[in-house]
Amino acid sequence: MSSEIIYISNTIDKFSEYSGQDIEVGYIEDAIEYLQNLDYIAIDTETNGLDWNKDKVIMLQLGDNKKQFVIDSRCIHICKPLRDILEDPNKIFIGQNIKFDYKFLLSSFNVRLRNIWDTMLAECVIKCGKKSPGYSLKALCQRYLNIELSKEVRSQFSVNKDNHFTFAQIEYGARDIKHLHDLMKMQMLVIKQYDLELVLELENRAALAFAEIEYNGMCFDAEKWLKVAENVGHDHLKKEKELDDMILNDPKLSQFILKGFQMNMFGVEPKKTSILWSSPTQVGKVLKVLDPKIENTNMRELYKRQYKFPLIKVLIDYRKKAKLVTTYGKDFLKYVNKTSQKVHTLFWQILNTGRVSSGQTRSKNNPHQAPNMQNIPANNVYRNCFMAEEGWKIVTMDYSGQELRLIAEGSKDPTWIQAFKNNEDVHGKVASLIFKIDESEVRDKPEFLRGKSYRDVAKTINFGLAYGMSYMKLADTLDISITDAKEFINRYFEALPKIKSFLKLLGNYGKNNGYIKTFAPFRRIRWFEDWASLAGLPHKDKFTRLGEIERASKNTPIQGSGADMIKLALALIIEQINEHKLHNKVKIVSQVHDEISCEVRDDFVALWIELQETLMLKAGRVICKQIDMNVDYSVSDKWSK
Repeated sequence: MSSEIIYISNTIDKFSEYSGQDIEVGYIEDAIEYLQNLDYIAIDTETNGLDWNKDKVIMLQLGDNKKQFVIDSRCIHICKPLRDILEDPNKIFIGQNIKFDYKFLLSSFNVRLRNIWDTMLAECVIKCGKKSPGYSLKALCQRYLNIELSKEVRSQFSVNKDNHFTFAQIEYGARDIKHLHDLMKMQMLVIKQYDLELVLELENRAALAFAEIEYNGMCFDAEKWLKVAENVGHDHLKKEKELDDMILNDPKLSQFILKGFQMNMFGVEPKKTSILWSSPTQVGKVLKVLDPKIENTNMRELYKRQYKFPLIKVLIDYRKKAKLVTTYGKDFLKYVNKTSQKVHTLFWQILNTGRVSSGQTRSKNNPHQAPNMQNIPANNVYRNCFMAEEGWKIVTMDYSGQELRLIAEGSKDPTWIQAFKNNEDVHGKVASLIFKIDESEVRDKPEFLRGKSYRDVAKTINFGLAYGMSYMKLADTLDISITDAKEFINRYFEALPKIKSFLKLLGNYGKNNGYIKTFAPFRRIRWFEDWASLAGLPHKDKFTRLGEIERASKNTPIQGSGADMIKLALALIIEQINEHKLHNKVKIVSQVHDEISCEVRDDFVALWIELQETLMLKAGRVICKQIDMNVDYSVSDKWSK
């Protein structure tokens, strides 16, 4: 085989039209002979659609920068001859956004890759926190290799088995893998420069688990969902009526009452006020009467005043119901896949902190849509609409107090370390220190805290500090005076000085260096791209931006280390499933923040609970050396919190 591109199809022979061009016609045995000697194999697929539940792989490309095998999988059966190579745990497959190819390999051929190197993920690791310079293969080849890839041929692929691929289509398929080895080498120079090898290895391992979650999806009870949506809709209307009644009964708001309202022809009482409660402008007019100092109608402003004005408290409830009606109403049923009858999400694997996001909106360039499963309301009213298949259970396991334990690990604060080791109530213990009260009193609600308990205040500070919360934000959140908020935070840091010095260290590091890292051993980097240009800004703008960097620098090591931990747990779980061939017993179906859900066959549930807990705790010990992670779990026919 002298040509770079070898086309494999049984619809033509070696004396076809390709013999005079830069393509050689070969056999599947030629591919096997060459590929089995490679440690790194470039891989790509062309499919006849984006939905792995119904669409199929029509072309499979494998090779390196010297030879590319383009296989017409419409007529060549690849499962048996190539399975040993594709599932070889000693081979690493290089791909671009390889989750996509993985799902189609699984649906078309029941093949699971064991090790991958994703060029898109590598770039996300390198550029984390920077403005997107483009993560497509075309953009990466241009940036690193100065090679221009054309994508015009992609839309011309035929699914007709009677038509073999054209020269342009075969060349296009080969080009998609030809440069992956060279691209990987160039990216690896940068990865090593910043000591990000472990981060990239983690992301590549976790990507296989995210691909499985997307592939598996979750069964969905549409009828139950619609009933929930109907009930929420009724609650929404009740809140609207309650708001109208509050206007009718408040003389100060009489200007918003409609003149001469009457029953309509259907006997239904019409609206008595002029206010459309979904309109921020109209709501703003009402709020200005209540409080002339109010600047806008956003939720932050509302929360600050909810205890002072009963109407505002009801308005907050109204907006929460409105959010549920619009986001989780009957329109959600569009996400039920017509082929699988399940709900499938899609993940973007690396945000600035290292966390993931899920969901995808239909667009002109991408007609595939998926729901944001990270934001499904965390209560069983909604979650229970997602269920296990008959004969299976959903095992949901999450880290208990993950971020607080990470703060304890990072700060080495003896009070917190001891509290976690003794399995004490950390929020209660902190409350007793701040307010100098006995721990038996921490749930009391003194009048000056406006309905909050001492423990509530401590809990708000504990979690808020992980997000760089200021005393002004604390005052807003708890609806207390700025003076009290300052006093509470000062007492907090007096009682827990190591936490104060730890957070200050993180904030200063980000401000002084222009980046921040997660905990060892991964040390993921988040860049603050504009940091180098801050010196040229006006003082006020520079001060504001440095404040933002400081808060992000306090938050990222905690939230990002939590993300590293959950991704490691996912990697360990999928590797356990693959190594022991447990696919007919366990399926990963969900990952939300610090939680992993698996669908498990009834007869394997007890053993799997023990296995998953062991793997999640193992992941915790890689990052937390002084503090043990704890996990909680639930087992149900339905997805549960």
